[in-house]
Amino acid sequence: MNKKLKIFTIVCAFALIISAVTFTVLSLKNLNLNISGDFEYTAPPSAPSESEYPDLVFNKDSASRTASVEAKVHGSLEEENPTVNTTLTSVDIPSQIIGSDGVVYTVTKIEDSGFIFCNALKTVTIPSSIESIGNYAFAYSNLSNVNCSEGLKSIGDNAFSYSGWVIDETMNPVKSETPLTINLPNSLTNIGQMAFYWANIVSLKVPSSVTTIGTGALLADGLDEIIIDCAYLASLDDFFNESNPVLNREQTPVVYVKENLVVGNGITSSFNEVSTDKTGYKKYTKI
Repeated sequence: MNKKLKIFTIVCAFALIISAVTFTVLSLKNLNLNISGDFEYTAPPSAPSESEYPDLVFNKDSASRTASVEAKVHGSLEEENPTVNTTLTSVDIPSQIIGSDGVVYTVTKIEDSGFIFCNALKTVTIPSSIESIGNYAFAYSNLSNVNCSEGLKSIGDNAFSYSGWVIDETMNPVKSETPLTINLPNSLTNIGQMAFYWANIVSLKVPSSVTTIGTGALLADGLDEIIIDCAYLASLDDFFNESNPVLNREQTPVVYVKENLVVGNGITSSFNEVSTDKTGYKKYTKI
């Protein structure tokens, strides 16, 4: 074999080796394996199985691969058989679960009436995958802390009505000693009608992202402070309109409004501006 043929053979062999290595690396990447310089790999993270949440039910949609969540047992005020859930004390909702079919589902909604009458439920952690909280989702639940992540867009009608109250043995609500604390994320755009109706809540901050607030949304019991970052709420002409009230006339909260917002007649006609004690906010007290 002459010298030129030997060189050609060596070059071809080297090219084949390079091609084989490149193909192998690309194939491993397509298998979602992360290759490091020393050829160690880490498998992609897996979601927990739905069986790890025996107190919850995940209603799965195979077409969209999404799921809603609710308590396996929640209460009811049916006249013949009124009940409350007295066992569920804390819920940390997962962002994804692996269903019994082996498919990964993203949890995007808390079901209508999903945790209603959960009498022992104190804390709930809501992941960023949750986009909506359904109507009456936490109504009549004895909540003291709800931690909402960025991603939540909508809170349904009566979602937290009478939250922070205990249902007694006669099936009547009794105000809890510990009020509800909830953070509303900057992704939130809609607060439904009566969302916090008679909820045991002392302070509430309405973020700038909110564009719709339903009738009676803030008619909470014991609401001492409202912090308004929301231009829509700040500029309303009437907080106490009988057909579409935001607040009850008997409520006397201190209202803080972000300095750069236009303040409407709804605040100026019913509240006095006073010296502020919160940097970046104007302060109003009920006339």
